[in-house]
Amino acid sequence: FAENRGIHILTLDNAIDTLSGNTQMFGLYAWMYEQESQRISERVKASLSTRARAGKFKGSIPPYGYYVENGVLQIRKDFTPDVVRRIFSSYLSGKGFDRIARELIEDGIPTPSEVAGKRNASSLWHGSTIRKMLENPHYTGDLVQQRETSINVTTEKRKKNDPSNFVIVKDTHEPIISKKDFRLVQQLISERKKKIPYAKK
Repeated sequence: FAENRGIHILTLDNAIDTLSGNTQMFGLYAWMYEQESQRISERVKASLSTRARAGKFKGSIPPYGYYVENGVLQIRKDFTPDVVRRIFSSYLSGKGFDRIARELIEDGIPTPSEVAGKRNASSLWHGSTIRKMLENPHYTGDLVQQRETSINVTTEKRKKNDPSNFVIVKDTHEPIISKKDFRLVQQLISERKKKIPYAKK
């Protein structure tokens, strides 16, 4: 219990106040608060789903190479779209995720977190970041949303949705990568994955 760790709980409605020993209804109120959080979560999810089906980008940070204007992805007028093209071209030429990441670091290319202006943004590219970008269908001009969802209101962890639950709206914005190249990259990722021995992976 929180008191054992020197933490006291006082709710805004004074229903629970561990300082004064008012804890009899703790279990009931905790359940009620969680139910209300769940209801709010469901309403937010429904609102985001409606926005996604209307072809509006609902993420807080747009994909590298894009910015958001009135809910629509627009290609940035800087170096970032060329970095995206370089990443796809490098992978199609046979380079792996980690090698592409190393080359971007060597060339001093700003990372997605740096471009997004995140606090404590890392200047290091990682293979996992490269793969995530290579698998992002937004680069083809299609809006593919709800690929992930929160597990529940009590955790920040997320889980991948089944592709049948994705919200896909075709040709909502200008592409950086052709659909043909994107399909080729997905095919290569799948084929190379099969060739890597399990232990090494």
